[in-house]
Amino acid sequence: MKTLAMDLAFHIDKLHGLAIDEMGLDIAIDVNRRFWLHEANVGPQTFAHEEERAANVIAYSRYLAKIEYSIQIILMTEVC
Repeated sequence: MKTLAMDLAFHIDKLHGLAIDEMGLDIAIDVNRRFWLHEANVGPQTFAHEEERAANVIAYSRYLAKIEYSIQIILMTEVC
């Protein structure tokens, strides 16, 4: 289930330019053991683990900032 959720989240995130920092997936398993995706949300509606969620958002923001900084350095190097 974890692998399915991670693969789905990555695929959906790629469709949006890898810009989603959090995602909630509603997945069901039927009596035939088939998985069904009901919906994907870009802001899980839960108050559980708020500190962990905040830490993840901050870490992801730092990651994006590093990428942006690296791109700027590469572009500046190409211009010189």
